[in-house]
Amino acid sequence: MEITVKPLIYGYVRIEDGSSEDDIQQAEQRMKHLARAEGFSYERTFYEYVSGDHSTFEELIAEIQRVEARAVIVPSYEHLSAHPILFQIMVERLSQEASACLWTVEGDAPIGADDATLGGI
Repeated sequence: MEITVKPLIYGYVRIEDGSSEDDIQQAEQRMKHLARAEGFSYERTFYEYVSGDHSTFEELIAEIQRVEARAVIVPSYEHLSAHPILFQIMVERLSQEASACLWTVEGDAPIGADDATLGGI
């Protein structure tokens, strides 16, 4: 029997004021569904609770470096950052520091890690 190892993907969700538990759970379920459909093994979700604080993003970078994961998924790009310059910096960090690409459940093509499909996997 052949065992197939699926590439790991991690979720990242920025929790905004007024987000309901139901909204958060639905966002995570959509990320997990897309990850499975694209052939990933969904490992876990990192939640950023404090606006302007990126400590959870730092933990995400450290974790994907540690396990050599090559993909991160978000409900939308705004979950990384709504500010275009900060967004670009964060995508570059994922790509350059962790060789990871960024996926979104909104159907956008993955970006980062040289914009290769599946992040070069």
